[in-house]
Amino acid sequence: MTKPHAYRASNRMGAAVILNCTLIILELMALGLNIDRLGTSLFLYYTQDSNLLALVAAILYSIYATASIRRGTAIPAWMPVLKFTAVCCLMMTLCVTAFILAPALGEGSIRYLLFTGTMFYQHFLCPLLALASFLFFETELRPTRSDCVWAVIPTVLYGAVLILLNVAHAANGPYFFFMIYDQPVYMSVLWCALLFFSAYIISRVVRQASLYFSDRYSRIS
Repeated sequence: MTKPHAYRASNRMGAAVILNCTLIILELMALGLNIDRLGTSLFLYYTQDSNLLALVAAILYSIYATASIRRGTAIPAWMPVLKFTAVCCLMMTLCVTAFILAPALGEGSIRYLLFTGTMFYQHFLCPLLALASFLFFETELRPTRSDCVWAVIPTVLYGAVLILLNVAHAANGPYFFFMIYDQPVYMSVLWCALLFFSAYIISRVVRQASLYFSDRYSRIS
C-alpha cells in the first residue's frame, strides 16, 4: 500500500470511528429511555435487539479501528461479518417499519414510527448512520457471499423464538404478524417467509453496495 493510499484509508477509518462513536451515543440514549419504559420486555422487540447488536458492533469496531490507526494492527477477521450483520438487521428494522408496520397502522404512522421519541433514533437515524459508515468509510470491511447467510440468522432466530413464545402464550406479538391466534396459521407462515426472504434480499443489496464503494475508493486511491 502506497503512503497516499494508506493515508486516505486511515482518514476513512478515522471518520468511521467518529460515526460509530456517534452511533454509540445515540444507541445508549435510546437504550436508557427504553429500559425505563419497557424493562426486560424490550428484548421482545426486533427493533431493540437489532439496535443492541449494532451498539455492540460499533463499540468493538471503534476499539479495533482506533488500535489499527494508532499501531497499525489488523482488524479481526470476524469484524466484517459482525458489522455487516448489524447493518443488515438495522436496515431490516427500517424497512419493516416503513413498508409493513406503518401502512398497517394507517395514516400518520410513518411520521409517528420514524420521527418521534426514541423511534427516531432506532427506526431511522441509527440505521442510516450505520449504513452510511459501512458503505462509505468502513471500506476495509468487505463482506463475502456467505456473510449474506450469516446476516439473516439473527432475523430467523428472532422469528423462531417469537413464534414459539406466541404458541406458548408467553408473548402476544409484539408485532401483528406473530400473533398466531389472531390470524390463520398460513398467514403466519407467509409472513415469516416474507420477512426471512426480505432479510436475505437486504443483505445482498447491502453487500453489493459495499463492494461497489470499496472498489470505487480503491481505484481513486
